[in-house]
This record gives sequence, C-alpha cells and structure tokens, in this order.
Amino acid sequence: RAQSINTNQNTIKTMRHPRAVRAALAGRRPYHFASSAFAGAFEIATPVDTRALRAKAVELARNPGREWWDAPARSITRGVAVPLTSEMHVVPTVDAFGVENGSMALSSFEEAKAVAESAIAMTKELAAAPTTTIDAIRTATRLAEDRLFDPDGPYAPQLVANQARDFHKQDGVTEIEESIQAAPFERRMNDLLLADERRGVVRVDRANPAVVCCVANFSNFLDLSRKVLRNLDVGAPVLVLSRGGTAQHAYRWSVLLAEALGEAARPDEDLLTNPRSLVHFACCDLATQRRLLADVLGEAPLFLTGSRAAAAAVKELARRTFASTGGPNTMFLCADNGLDVGAFARATRDAAFIEHSGQCTALRHLVAPGAHSLTASDLEQRLLAPRNGAGPGYDAALSVTAIEALEAGQFSSLLSEAPGLSQEKSSSTPTTTTTTKAGGDADALPAHSIADELQAQGYHVVAGASSSPAATTTTTTTEGAPLAVRDAADKVAWRVRERSAPEASWKPDEHWRRIVLDVTSPASRAALLDERNEDALAAWLLEAQPISVAVNKASVSDAEALAWARRLWERSACVVFSIGDVAQPAITPQARPQEGEIFGEVPPRATLDKHTAAPVVVPGSTPAAAASYTTAYLDGLATHLDALPPVVRSIVEACESRHAKGYCVAVYEYLRDAAVGPRSGANADGGRDCLWGLQRPPLGRETPRGVTWLRVSAADAFDAAAPSLVAFAATNAASQLRVSVHPRNADALAKIADALRAPALLDDVFARHRTDAQFEADVRDHAPWNVLRAADYDCGAKASTNGLDYGLASVFVARLFPFGHVKSTRGLDRDFRDAFADSPKWLRLAQ
Repeated sequence: RAQSINTNQNTIKTMRHPRAVRAALAGRRPYHFASSAFAGAFEIATPVDTRALRAKAVELARNPGREWWDAPARSITRGVAVPLTSEMHVVPTVDAFGVENGSMALSSFEEAKAVAESAIAMTKELAAAPTTTIDAIRTATRLAEDRLFDPDGPYAPQLVANQARDFHKQDGVTEIEESIQAAPFERRMNDLLLADERRGVVRVDRANPAVVCCVANFSNFLDLSRKVLRNLDVGAPVLVLSRGGTAQHAYRWSVLLAEALGEAARPDEDLLTNPRSLVHFACCDLATQRRLLADVLGEAPLFLTGSRAAAAAVKELARRTFASTGGPNTMFLCADNGLDVGAFARATRDAAFIEHSGQCTALRHLVAPGAHSLTASDLEQRLLAPRNGAGPGYDAALSVTAIEALEAGQFSSLLSEAPGLSQEKSSSTPTTTTTTKAGGDADALPAHSIADELQAQGYHVVAGASSSPAATTTTTTTEGAPLAVRDAADKVAWRVRERSAPEASWKPDEHWRRIVLDVTSPASRAALLDERNEDALAAWLLEAQPISVAVNKASVSDAEALAWARRLWERSACVVFSIGDVAQPAITPQARPQEGEIFGEVPPRATLDKHTAAPVVVPGSTPAAAASYTTAYLDGLATHLDALPPVVRSIVEACESRHAKGYCVAVYEYLRDAAVGPRSGANADGGRDCLWGLQRPPLGRETPRGVTWLRVSAADAFDAAAPSLVAFAATNAASQLRVSVHPRNADALAKIADALRAPALLDDVFARHRTDAQFEADVRDHAPWNVLRAADYDCGAKASTNGLDYGLASVFVARLFPFGHVKSTRGLDRDFRDAFADSPKWLRLAQ
C-alpha cells in the first residue's frame, strides 16, 4: 500500500508493502540507495520466535566438546577443508579476551596462494556460464541461507553458541533475527541487480572473487549474511580471510555454510553449479594475508568492517576496499544534572556497557551538564546502580558470563570472564612527563597496565588495583557499596572534564572491549545549548565523525532541545542520529536498517579515500558496490539530453567521451529519483518515527566546514570532473562546491567556467587556477569537509579516466554527499517531523 504523510507543506512518501508496488519495481533501479523503488521495498519486519533458538544455543555453548582442538581451523578450497597432515603448522587460537580456545593450522604463502587461485579459477569458469547456472546458484544459496538462519533448525543455535564462546557475545540471538528480517530486502536488491545485468545495463563483477575480512562482533549478520551470502547470491566466488583473535567463529560458520550449500544443491549438479564450490577460506597469518592482497588479489573487491587503522592498512594493499569503520559514539543529555535522572543514567549504562563495550555503536562519549559536580562515589551510584524512578538505586549483579547473559536475554552486562583493566598490559611506552596535552589529556606517568595508563590520564577506575603509587588517588574502595558497584571493580573507567565541548582535534582511543567513558560536563543546560557551544560541538562532530549520536530532551515537549538537535544534525554528517526524551531515552546502539533506519560507518569525509573506495550503506545490495555500467548502456544514455535541465545539459555537452556523457546522465537520473528530501521509515506508526535519505554536506555558519573541494589536476580531462559537477550543480548543494584547477589545465578551466556560467552558478561554484602546492596549502588552511580528486570519480571500480568501467551512480554519489537517518524514539512523532522534515539539509534537486 502507498501512504503519504503530510507535514509542513512537505509530502514524505513511502510505499510500505513490496507486494503492492511490484509493478513499480519493473524497470527501476531499486538497488540504488534512496531511489523510489528502494524506498518501496521496505516492509515492517515480522517478529521472529527465538525461544527455542536461545535455549538450544545455551545448551551448545555450555557443552562445547573438543572439536575446536581436535579439528583445527584450516583453509577451505571449493567448499572442502584441506586435509590435516603432520607437516601443518598448528598454533593455538584465542578468544576475544586472549584465552586459548582451540587450534588452527596456518597455511604457508604458497598454500594460501593456491586457495586464492582456486577462487580466481572459479571466476573464469563462471565467466562463460549461462544465466541458468547463476539462477541455480542463487536458488541453492537462498535455500542454504534459510537453513542456516532457521531459528528452529540445527545451524542457527550453533552460530549463536560459537559466537558466545569465541567473542563472548551476550545477544547473538538478536543478530540472527536481524539477519532473517533484512534478507528479503537485500535479496530483492540482488534480484533487480541481476535483472539489470541481463538487460545489459550493468556488469556484476565475477572477474574477481569477493574477499571478506571478518569482524569480531556481528559476524553472522555483517560477514556471513551481508557479505558472503549476498555475493554468492549473484554467483560471485568468495574468499574469507581468517582472523588472528576470535579465529574460530569465522572458520566454523564457513564450514557450516559449505555444508548447508551442499545440502541445498541438487544431487545431479556439477561442481560449478553447486555453490559450495564458491566458498574459500584462507587460514594464514597477517603477513601472509598482506602478501595475498598485494601479489594475488589486488583487483578483487574487498569487504571489511573494522577500525579506521585496520581499514587504512588494508586499503593500501587492496584499492577496491569497501570498509565500514568506527567512531566515538556520543550521547547528549539536554538537562541540568542529567545524570541525576534515573532514566538517563540507565540509558548511559546500557549504551556504554553493550556487549562489554564490544559493539561498534557502544557509547564512548557522554555530554552531561553538571556531571563535574558529582564525586566519584556519586557517579558510581548513578552509572552503575541508577535509581529506578523515585525509588532506591538498583542493587543487582552486573557481572555475569556471556552464556548466562545469553540465557537471560541480556545485552549490556559486565562480563565476569573479561580481564580487569589492571590485568591488561599497556603497549604504550612509559614516560615520566606529567604535562598536559592540547585537548586536556595528560601524558602518561610510568605505566604498566591499562589501568595505570588510564589513571595517569585522569580517568577514574572503579576500585581498580594499581601497580603505580602515583595513581592510587583515582580509585575508590567498594566496601559496603551496592553489588553492581562491586561487580564493576577494575572493569569500568571514566573521566569527567568540565568543558562545554571537546576540542575539535580531540580523538579518544576506542578502547575496544573495555568500558571506558569520557564525560564532557558543561556548567549547565544553558551552556550546552549556547550558540557558540553549538559551533564547537559541530566542529568536533565533523572531525571525529561518530557512527551514532543520541540527543535526549529534558521532557517530551522540550522544544528548545529539539530545535537545538536539528541544528546540530544539520551541521554534522552522522549516519545515525536519534532523538529521545526522559520518558523514552535514545541510546547510541539503536538502529534497525531492515525497517529503513539506514546504517553506515563512515570515516571523516576528508579522509574517505584513505579508508574505503566508497561508503557502505546498510541495507543494500553488497555486490552492487563493485558492479559497473556497461559501455553500451552509457552510449545509449548519451543521446538522451533533451529532458536535462540547462546546467546539467551544459556540463554533459562539454564532455568529449560518449561514455562520460552517458555517465553524467546516469548520475542525474539517479538524483532525479533519489534527491527528493526525506523518506519515511517502514515502522513509523508502530515503532520509532524515522526519516532517511540523501543529505547535503554539513550546513552552518563557518563556510569551510560544509564545503567540498574538487581538484582537477594538470593531467585530468574535463570528463573526469563532469560527474561531480553534475551532482552538485543539479541539487541544492551547488553553493557548497569549490573547484581548483591546475594552471596548466586551461581547457578544463574554460569548460567548467562555460558550463556553469549559463545557469549563473559560477559565482557560487568558483573555478580557480591553483598549483599542486597551492592547493594542498589551501586544504591545510581551510580544512574543507571533503576533497574530491577528479581522477577518482569512478568510486573504485577502475580508472575511469582511461575509458574503463564506471561504478554505479548511487555508489558514486555516496562519495559526495552524506546519507543516513534521523529518528525519534516515539512512533508518529509530530513534533519530530515538524522539526526535521522541512530541513534544508535534505538533498533535493535544484529549483
């Protein structure tokens, strides 16, 4: 059914049920993010009965047996684990907390190369395969997927149990549920991608295997479901790389996947059409993996979820890396003495403690007015044993094992098996300096453990044992404290600093699997919401780029905080932005992409190319990221100029290549369908009200903060700059583009000026002669939000300036513009919609 929601003269359209809009999908490009058909493919997720799954997973986790030792993890070629031999180099594996939990047989470089070459050979066999082969692979893959994630079947409990044992995950059940709920949408995306391939519109990359680097947490959804199964879905061979820590889970699900694929294939199918043969796993150390990427797999699309440092290291070797990276997730309490409010304190604890700080959206930074006035004991009481309404504080255990949490349905418990902060050794070099750094961090005193290091930097460690006498004043005793406080001993640390906003350069350490919280404490709510402080917070958000931001109002009807939240959102580029209140607080780990709460983990835009070929949007068609348009399709588009607006037509006509002309038309046609302002989430009336879509670069008073610079070097043709010019000139983001052209490229400068002069955009989108040195100095001096290089406009497919492949328009546009969602914790929240729906931040076609 189609539904329209009118607010502030805006119409937010959403087609809720795909069965009712099947006709609208025909001939459209629903795998393009934010297109009308993409929006129409969402549906309200059906709840999954997971009671039997939970019970069976707990039973399996408590009775693991000896398989992880007796059947070591090892490489897999064409769906079959390599035979064990006495010559194999077998080493112990460790879980997320460094405890030995099995063994793995490491392949040498030559052995791992043979696995990779087997996957590459599969691509050559598939290149000549008929469409019936791809269809057979798709059918068997989806049957296997149904079996893998069936909550009443044999595989799903094993996936959850393995994750609880290896990563110590508390809530693996919800991940299975989300995989089940997201699969129909992502399958539709792949179906339409394949349909376009058969119409000659796109080319799916089967010339290279899809390489998957596994994440520690969420591996069942992000790795197995979104990366591996979705690539197998379109007939692309997959090569999974082993992990150092938590190596067992990824290997075991690879084995289960191959088994399920073998069961799903018809008995008469040969090796090629049995998708089991598309599964490969390289079990090798990091040095060997780096050699594989550099020497064997350099042109393969690689999919990674991890830290920014890991993504940057991989991107140096694998140019076509599509990475999701972390960021310091932040919550704002828009109330005086917000931590005195039990609901806010509980929300803070749940967000910071989720999976023992083992989730990418876990809270790392809290902004709470008045927190600096609380003593350490006060904060322990509020954060660890928050009040229940007007009643006393909780006196309940926080610390349990991961399996106990799994059984109880908990997600934010302290894990008793996690090492204490004083038990973890610091890898930093001890120093005796005590000077203060810019940003307020103190240089470490002589440090031996993480607890020592944190205490030397001014953190309070709850009753943490310390080996450094200088740090003893930052701990407290737990004698007589509530049970929750005693459980937190040596497991939790925080630092409160009286300041209204962090310095723009402040980038806190992630402290993965350690519960470490930084608290920024403005003097009051008024100081937090002050206009000058808004400037400082917006600057920090753009530099740090959290994945998720949560703003909590002091009351349901707090109009001042809601207006402030809108301005902060408009001046940032965060993918997840949530609005809550004292009755229904928002937390940072809060997104349901299967219902339109679009998710992504994007680094700061100015460093995008350092980490990823393009941002990764969840949900979506994973193989579409590496797909490209056919030149025949682009040639056809190059003749469709009559309906283009003048500014777009002038740019297209200035292109020399027919392919570039067609690509510019493809970009405009995509924006014509997708840049329509906000779209509505699928469950606004029954769950959380949500608006999502493409957005403009950050708005605000400081001009450079939201400006994108396009660099055209001496060797770049105008054609290389044209798609970026189209994307900005055709939308309400035109005034946020600046063009820098090398002095020796007079042809490109003249064409840019001529193309933009007719529609009177040249005054806003200025083109200037700048040498390379001058341009780099400009970037340093002005710190623009994004820097585009004309030669890179193909989004990582290939060097399009040489006339080769052109990446899909939606992937290209995601490099230029922010995307994501903003939501309320309330359903059909009229105040929320009135505040956000008509914002100029939403990307729209130029009027």
